Amino acid sequence: MRKIFWEGYLSDFPGQSVHGPATATIARWQTLPETDLVISLYLALDGVGVFIRGPRAAPPEVVYADLLPFAEQLSSALGVNIGSPEAGYHFHVKKQADMQNLGNWPDSIQWLNDTVKIYEAAVQDKSRG
Repeated sequence: MRKIFWEGYLSDFPGQSVHGPATATIARWQTLPETDLVISLYLALDGVGVFIRGPRAAPPEVVYADLLPFAEQLSSALGVNIGSPEAGYHFHVKKQADMQNLGNWPDSIQWLNDTVKIYEAAVQDKSRG
């Protein structure tokens, strides 16, 4: 199911293929240029979501500390709080939907793309500011 979902995502938004092909994994990562940050898009049975994380094996408290000076700016732009220092993910947002119902896929795919654009803009503004 996951690979088919991500194939649908890439079919609707082919430019996202620069971040890798569709796979059967739960998440897709998009490294943000000029940062050590990653935007993670994920697919779960009860919805889809997006959050910011560090590179693989980065200690969560280090990523949290890097984001903390910009937490207010990012919270305002993203409409969500940073989350706890121990979390492996920050600024998490989720769209609830029954993802076993294929009828929910088009809206969920569009929501992911729209949300990623907001995250990219907020993080890029943060790295410039």
